[in-house]
Amino acid sequence: MHLGAIKIALIEDNPDDVHILQRLLRPWPVEIVSLGTGQAAFDYLFDPVQPLPGLILLDLILPRMHGFDVLREIRHHERTKGLPVVIVTTSAHEKDALKYYRIGIDGFLVKPVRLADLVPYLVAVGVGDADADDSKTSAA
Repeated sequence: MHLGAIKIALIEDNPDDVHILQRLLRPWPVEIVSLGTGQAAFDYLFDPVQPLPGLILLDLILPRMHGFDVLREIRHHERTKGLPVVIVTTSAHEKDALKYYRIGIDGFLVKPVRLADLVPYLVAVGVGDADADDSKTSAA
C-alpha cells in the first residue's frame, strides 16, 4: 500500500479479474478494497465507520445480486450517491453502456481492462497525472 493512497472499492467476484486489476494498479498510489459480492459492497460502503473510497470499480455479473442493483443502491444511498462508479464488464454493447450512464455511472470499461483505459478515471480522482509516468500505462 502507498502512503496517502486513495481507496478503490473493487466489486468483483472473479479472482482472475481481481488479480489482473491489482497487478495493473500496483504502481499507482491506491489501496484496493476487494469486495466479492453486492452484499459485501453494501456492508463496506454503507458502514459509517469505514472511510469512503475515491473510486468504485463495479462488475455487473455478481453472485446473488446483479451489478445493476448494486449501482442503483449506491446511487440512492445518501452516503454513496456522489461517489464515482466505473462499470467493468465483458459486454461491449453500446445500449448496455447507455442504460448505466442514465443511472449515473462515471465510466464503462470492457474486460479485459487495459490500464490506458483506466488512467483517466485514476487521474480524475486525484491519483497521479496522466502524463507523469508513461511506463505505468504499459503494465500488462
